[in-house]
Amino acid sequence: MERVLLAPRKNWQSHVEKLGFGFHSIDDMVYWNEGISYHFSPSEIEVLEKATNEIHAMCMKLVSDIIDNQRYHELNIPEFAWPVIELSWKTLQKTNIGRLDICYDGINPPKLLEYNGDTPVCLLEASLVQKQWLETVLPHCGQFNSLHERLVESWRQCHFENCHLACRMEYPEMLDNINYLAKTMQEAGIKTQLTHIDKIKWDGEHFIDENKQAIDKLFKLFPWEWMIEEVFSRVMHSQIYIIEPAWKMILNNKGMMVLLWEMFPGHPNLLPTYFDTKKIMSDYVAKTIYGRGSDGVVLHHYNHKKSAPHSVEYGQQVYQQVHLPAKIDDRYTVIGSWIIDGQSAGIGIREDITPILHRNSHFVPHFVD
Repeated sequence: MERVLLAPRKNWQSHVEKLGFGFHSIDDMVYWNEGISYHFSPSEIEVLEKATNEIHAMCMKLVSDIIDNQRYHELNIPEFAWPVIELSWKTLQKTNIGRLDICYDGINPPKLLEYNGDTPVCLLEASLVQKQWLETVLPHCGQFNSLHERLVESWRQCHFENCHLACRMEYPEMLDNINYLAKTMQEAGIKTQLTHIDKIKWDGEHFIDENKQAIDKLFKLFPWEWMIEEVFSRVMHSQIYIIEPAWKMILNNKGMMVLLWEMFPGHPNLLPTYFDTKKIMSDYVAKTIYGRGSDGVVLHHYNHKKSAPHSVEYGQQVYQQVHLPAKIDDRYTVIGSWIIDGQSAGIGIREDITPILHRNSHFVPHFVD
């Protein structure tokens, strides 16, 4: 695993914009940075793929245990959400998309930082954008990236005729990703309708869009935990099928890493994580169970001095033993390892000068040879 400097393509902005990637720059700063790439060997990719599949399998065992034994209170999941979680699990509503955030240096075992289980983003850039870059810059090399093909096949297996997709469309990152997901559904033969999440209403029997059309299937790029109690009650009284399913609330909750460590103590791909700081006799990272991005993530030294004072702390937290991302050329690297239809399907890489990455941290492509 090495960090490689390459010249960006001329007019690279127009190339990626043709793929629907409009948020390549954020706040006048480059987000997609193709002046950098990461080189992996095939054996390193095999390690990442194996670790991703193993972590996901462990997570599924944990979900089953939590639901079977109704351990929701350990994750601070409100009681009104329990019936919807159990319904989605017992009716075998499958997971289509998820992303593990992993530390890996090419030498030591990959370590799970967190599971983005409900509304994972960075999909468009990990799928089409870095594939386009590879085909035009390093056409003779490989890339661990079957995301697009696997997504299309996953939608085919759903056997949907129609599907609504919803998000907060005022955010370019959300809109571009939801448009990309709609295109993958269309390739699978599904008719799609985009709508703003706030325009979805309840008519007494069905959820409906702004055109008063009933919504039977819904992909939402909007977290379950942001929904009010009334929505959960209505889901129980309707026939709506929602992606990702409600049981993914368990995996999207950082508290699950505490329970995962309890179930698989000492596993080489996991980090010691607790609800109580007294159990960690080393530096640790505090994470809010429902934090988004770097919100609520604070790096503490064992003497309780914070090294990330600008982070925001709120809500219930978990405390994870520090395992800093791989540092190459003064850049910290986190690998987003994607799971499509329950199997490892590719990676995307983000890097920054700080060990706690944020929304403006660079996304960079990778290649394999």
